[in-house]
Amino acid sequence: MLKNGNLSKGAGYGDLPFHLNIISGFTNGCNHIRNSFFIINTVFYSGEKLAYPYMTNYFSAVLMATGNATFRGALFIPSFMMSLSLLFGMYYLGILFHKDRFACLIAIFMFLNLGGLGFLRLADPTFIEGDLIHDWGNEHYEYWFHPIMHILVPQRASLWSMPLCYWCLIILIKGIKVMKWQYFLIAALYVAITPLVQVHSYVALAQWSIVYAALNFPWKNKSKMLSHVFVWSIFGIVANVLCVPQFAPYLKRLTVKESDGGSGFLVLDPIWNSYNRKREWSLAIKLWWRGLGLFAFVSLISCWSVLSKEQKIDYIPSIVVFLLTNIIRYQPWELDNTKVFYAAWIPFAIHCYGLFMAKLLRHKTWRVVGVIILFFSCLSAIRLYVLEMSTSTPMFEDDAVEFGKWVSENTPIDAIWLTDQWHSNPVLTMAGRQSYMGYGGWLLSHGLDYFGRDRDSNYMMEHPEDSDFFIKRNITYAVSYQKAFKNWANITSDNGWVKIYEYQRFECWKYIPNSTQI
Repeated sequence: MLKNGNLSKGAGYGDLPFHLNIISGFTNGCNHIRNSFFIINTVFYSGEKLAYPYMTNYFSAVLMATGNATFRGALFIPSFMMSLSLLFGMYYLGILFHKDRFACLIAIFMFLNLGGLGFLRLADPTFIEGDLIHDWGNEHYEYWFHPIMHILVPQRASLWSMPLCYWCLIILIKGIKVMKWQYFLIAALYVAITPLVQVHSYVALAQWSIVYAALNFPWKNKSKMLSHVFVWSIFGIVANVLCVPQFAPYLKRLTVKESDGGSGFLVLDPIWNSYNRKREWSLAIKLWWRGLGLFAFVSLISCWSVLSKEQKIDYIPSIVVFLLTNIIRYQPWELDNTKVFYAAWIPFAIHCYGLFMAKLLRHKTWRVVGVIILFFSCLSAIRLYVLEMSTSTPMFEDDAVEFGKWVSENTPIDAIWLTDQWHSNPVLTMAGRQSYMGYGGWLLSHGLDYFGRDRDSNYMMEHPEDSDFFIKRNITYAVSYQKAFKNWANITSDNGWVKIYEYQRFECWKYIPNSTQI
């Protein structure tokens, strides 16, 4: 990411600017000097506390602010460490689950190449370019995100939350075998970190651990009941006492109505009920068959034939998470549920797939069949790698970098700006200043008032002379990108707005009441 300072791959172009505005907010923007340890401003929505797990971006900001790291270095160094933790955790979970090293290697390989039947689109003569994982081309979309290109690279929180979840699962499985309370205390501390990293991970671990505790509870052995109640009480009480206070910033978002610009959080609405799918239960099968193809078939159906009783007990909680996450939307966008799937279903699903495939590949009669299944399970992902690694997308042009530096050095860190909805606007991504309204998609997915802010922003773009409207919203700076503010071309200082910057595609004004000159 950010090769040569501005190049991105995968879904980085769309997602990375969101994280950059949080990082810049800490390093040199609106959160650089805070009045309270508990208040973090939302860069892309002025006047609102940030309701997003910030730890991953805060750590990168620390590397930049105290270690003089570049943007790329601050992103790469912790990401590399987390990647190692993820791979080691994935492998060790497999050893704990089935003790088959060959199956572990297959599982990791499959994790890196998760995809569905998108490759079939290549035979369609009308096919127009798509990634064949989520975007099948020709405005056809299916339900899945590739773990590397769509999640771990652009969605930095997932890169931290996945290893956190996997190691927590490992500790709980080991803990139930030795029945020592120390394991459950450590697992509880892992869960306690999730609100700072990714709230979806808390949901996944809560669902998984409740089912796992019930399956392992000695219902017919009264002598062991107390010890189970004791260790699980330590886990549940410590985890929730530390977690619940951290949920305060998110509670307001749960009340957002569709009329206010959101579509609801924690609602019973199957993930296949979206704009491009009919509301039919039968489409749930089609969704997973298309999204994950042969992997879905093996991990959900075929693998049960090779699992032992103990392995089934470990996997059933993941299946429960899978089923619940199919019918409950934790955020308005159904694809955000993939975070829950990756947190508590995928870590066991890949090992069930790996165990099944290892048995096929070891059997002379079925070896060819195994190779064919493995090949077609990952063909779409392999094609995605070839596509993404051969192309790069520039996130910033030179004038954007220059303007971002200028804003950072010449404007107050607490200033509120009127901007357009360009998601990579340097006012946010490089200078960390607050925008009255940033990228609209972020407002919708975070349960913020998109329609009200959009209406206000459009009005201000068209009526720069209405000073009172700006004053009520504490807006003192405005930036036009690519002549977006057409009605500002002839604005004069009589209205209080003075042009203070103009370079290539950027124009910037400052509100100075009763000013006649800069």
